Amino acid sequence: MNRKYSLIFLSFIFLGLLAWIIFYSNGVLKLVFNEKIWIHRVNSIEKLGEVQADFYGVELDVVFLDSLNEFDVNHPPAESINLSLFEYLSTIKENKKLHFWLDF
Repeated sequence: MNRKYSLIFLSFIFLGLLAWIIFYSNGVLKLVFNEKIWIHRVNSIEKLGEVQADFYGVELDVVFLDSLNEFDVNHPPAESINLSLFEYLSTIKENKKLHFWLDF
């Protein structure tokens, strides 16, 4: 009888670990839902360089500057780092299939 309860307990432990690996492991999530996983607020070239190889898409915030007649990569009320959208997009080299969500 004691052996039966031990086997049931070990089975629950095994199933729990298996469920955790399947549903909460980043590798499994990226394998199954790769096109659904985007990274948010990638508003600098440095952050873009860190994440562009690992994600299907990135979201960035853009503000139009009338005075310069160009788009600035920035999320107000944060202070602008004077990064134009053209400069930002021109740094994409490694991942030509990277997708963008522009939040104006």
